Amino acid sequence: MSMKTSRTRFTGVYTRESTERRHNGKPDVVFYYCLKIDGKRVWTKCGWRSEGMTAQAAYQMRNEALAKRRGLSTQAPRISDAWDYYKTHHLLTLRNSKATISYMQKHILPEFGHMFMDDVTPAMVTRLKNARLASGMAPASVTHMLHVLSSLYTQTEKAGLGKCKNPVKDVTPPKVDNQRTRYLTHAEARMLLNALAKRSPVWHDIAALSLYTGGRLGEILSLTVSSIDLTAGVAEVSGKTGRRMLHLSAPAADIMKRLIKGKLPTDHIFPGKVNGHACVTHNVFNELTFKLGLNTPETPRAQRVVFHTLRHTFASWLAIDGVPLLVISQLMGHASITMTQRYAHLCPDSRQAAVALLATHFKSPDGDSD
Repeated sequence: MSMKTSRTRFTGVYTRESTERRHNGKPDVVFYYCLKIDGKRVWTKCGWRSEGMTAQAAYQMRNEALAKRRGLSTQAPRISDAWDYYKTHHLLTLRNSKATISYMQKHILPEFGHMFMDDVTPAMVTRLKNARLASGMAPASVTHMLHVLSSLYTQTEKAGLGKCKNPVKDVTPPKVDNQRTRYLTHAEARMLLNALAKRSPVWHDIAALSLYTGGRLGEILSLTVSSIDLTAGVAEVSGKTGRRMLHLSAPAADIMKRLIKGKLPTDHIFPGKVNGHACVTHNVFNELTFKLGLNTPETPRAQRVVFHTLRHTFASWLAIDGVPLLVISQLMGHASITMTQRYAHLCPDSRQAAVALLATHFKSPDGDSD
């Protein structure tokens, strides 16, 4: 009786189950790879599972055979095949797996999916980068797309599926300016909070806490009852720069006091189905910014009012009121004072007054300069 041939997830690699040999109590499996030579399919036996052969090893043997036929010293797989491996073995370890899939399916695979990884050049990647920028894709998004392609090359080589030069390393990424200069006036902030209170009391409280404390959205959503100390006037959060304290003003403390009432220490103050707290999706907030006229379809991306604008407004108001940049940096949880320098232009300009004060020491008693 002939053995049944089955496909594997590796291109050109197949298995056949033995009717006679056994391995670990099951029928032994032999691996083959197939190449099309002069229009004919040529099968090559790689070895048995009982001998240590695997589909991945057979795939590497097939790539080496292809490389030899093409006169190359090494041969990496096609982009599409590398992506098949990446999805199975690496994708689930990523926090932004959905974004990675989107970049691959919408941009990378349509452009390079059919190509061998060796054949993709920096010039090709640069053309893709420029085309996406010309189409209106944000520089930050283009940069993320390039990171995804670069990671695909890195993981393919780590898996031993083939060695080839990563073309992304020789491509200059687009210049990304993530700094937002837009902050709310006091009137705009009151208008937005009032509208949120009518539309969604929960998102009113979330937005108000960000505005009053400078907390990031993720930090506020992850707050639990036990992380709040009303006596000390602080709330401990875990953010991008590690654990830090949000300092609670009177309005923020009042909101916290109301939200924790009747809850257990382990409860989230904004409960939900995502990791126990409310979802980060805030369509209500985005819809209201347009309804209130804070945003329009023509508003440049860097000038749009988004949830993060509340945190930016917190720091901007402090700078306008003369709070030292070092204190603002500490309240914001910035990794370095450099990140806080964006607010320097809002600080009262005391340099001229300082120079004028210094000049008084050089005046003679009769009012004339020495």
